[in-house]
Formats: sequence, C-alpha cells, structure tokens
Amino acid sequence: MTVLFAQTHADPSSPLDRVSAPVPSAQVLDAYWGYTISSTALPPLSVVVAQTLTWCVGVCFLLAALGLWVVPGQVSTGADFAMKLALSSVLGGIAALFLWYASRGARIEVQVDIALSEVREVVRNRAGRPTHAARHAFAEFGAAYLDRKTQVPGAATLVLRFGNTTRVLPVVQGPVAEMEILRDRLGRDLLLTPVPNRRPR
Repeated sequence: MTVLFAQTHADPSSPLDRVSAPVPSAQVLDAYWGYTISSTALPPLSVVVAQTLTWCVGVCFLLAALGLWVVPGQVSTGADFAMKLALSSVLGGIAALFLWYASRGARIEVQVDIALSEVREVVRNRAGRPTHAARHAFAEFGAAYLDRKTQVPGAATLVLRFGNTTRVLPVVQGPVAEMEILRDRLGRDLLLTPVPNRRPR
C-alpha cells in the first residue's frame, strides 16, 4: 500500500512550499519516493451522471441475474439448469463490469516517482484504493509546459509532452502562477534526474 505524507511544515516564504500545500485547484502530497499531483476541483458533471446511470444499469443486471433463481419454476439437472446457469453468469458478469465502472474514480492523479524515475497515472475508486492506469519513464518526456487554452480565466493546464511529438499528458489545471512553479519543479525532476541503475526485470 502506498502511503502519502502531506507537507505540514510549509514555509510561506518558499514558493515551492506554497505549491505543496493544498490549494483550491491542485494539491501536491509528498511521499518518501516522490510526490502525487491531484486536482481538488469537483469531477465533471458528465462523468458523475455517467457513473450514476452506469450504477443503476449494473444493479438492474444484478437483480435480473438473481431473479432467475428466485422466480418459482422447475430447475432440473439437464439443459434447463445449464441454460439458466449460463444466462445468470452472463448477466452477473455484465453487472460486475457496470458496477466496477460506477465505483471507479472520476479523475486521474499523477504520481512522480523519483526513486524509480517514472510517472504513474493513477485512478482512485470511491474507497480510495488506487489503480494504475499507465506508467511512463522520465526519459519518455521532452518538456513540461502550460497550455493556456482553458475555459477558466487566469487558469492554465500543466502538460507533459512525450519527446518531440504532439502526444501530451495533462497533469492538472489551476492558476497560472501556481502552475508555473509546479511546471518548474516537474521539469527539474523529470528532465534533470539521472536514471537509476536497475537490474532488468
């Protein structure tokens, strides 16, 4: 289990410490291996609605799977039983898939692991349990910059660019001044941190 340690002794005179403290748009939590960048904004309404509807559909499929065994009827050991078992298994599998998506987190957080020289995209479910969505080595990134094309005045999106390509990884959105400080920290850690010597897996 990954344990995160929030910075509680921030020095207000240090710009970097001000970023490490919780802010309305972004939060940086320090850990022994690096730090986690996450957004404190509410999840998009479209995602909330989609997950709510998915939960309702999943419950319906689950009730349908259970209802096959609750409805009175003769259950034999032949083809009828096998058909009912197969149908309930399919309905139960669909229900599990929908309920898993409904309980999945609504936003991806970024973990910067300096010890392993990698960036992880993590999704936390409703219970706070993390699931790794993707892993990227520091060497894959070519730049960290701000995308100011946002719908929020005075805000920018901190973005990591893969090499010299147009492929990017959005990290977090927030006020330009805060994102500039966080951009400098990411650029320093990702582009200047030497790759550790590790045994091949």
